[in-house]
Amino acid sequence: KQLWSLVHVENPTMSVHARHYRGPALLRSATGPDAEALMSWFADRDACKLWGGPAFRHPFTPASFTEDMRFASLAGYALTDVDDTLLGFGQIYPKLQRIHLARLAIRPDRRGTGLGKRLIGEIIKAGQTLFSLRDSSLFVYRRNTAARHCYSRMGFVDAAWPDRDRLLPDCQFMIRIKAVTAQDPE
Repeated sequence: KQLWSLVHVENPTMSVHARHYRGPALLRSATGPDAEALMSWFADRDACKLWGGPAFRHPFTPASFTEDMRFASLAGYALTDVDDTLLGFGQIYPKLQRIHLARLAIRPDRRGTGLGKRLIGEIIKAGQTLFSLRDSSLFVYRRNTAARHCYSRMGFVDAAWPDRDRLLPDCQFMIRIKAVTAQDPE
């Protein structure tokens, strides 16, 4: 199922002063070429593990990369510009009655520009449609302060991981509870 979403801002330039990406961004289902582009974003073992988790192999091959990220079995989304250049990537799946976000990444030269918030917001919307769930969750390494800051700004809070036997070392489980408003169906 191909999902497209357009996020458009009036000024299609990158503001140097605000360092905020102001161009349109499209969310679509991820494809094989997106996985190939992602490989160039993680040049060393530490960056790869920080993004992919402790079991992600590095150095990787194209085959091991797509296998370790479970590309064929998880819903993956690409955030692109109007020329279909990959700006961000993330995966989702249902976990503990929540939309679980995984392997979120923004292109290295676009980090810190607000695209992370756009990516997360759009992926959560896709998950609400795909899984009929409202709340979200994710894991993040505690030392990944930039990601933790972004997730906190998006409403995620630290939570206890319910499966103490499978606790990931140095990781924090975070959840986002979507508040029920008058416009939301019960």
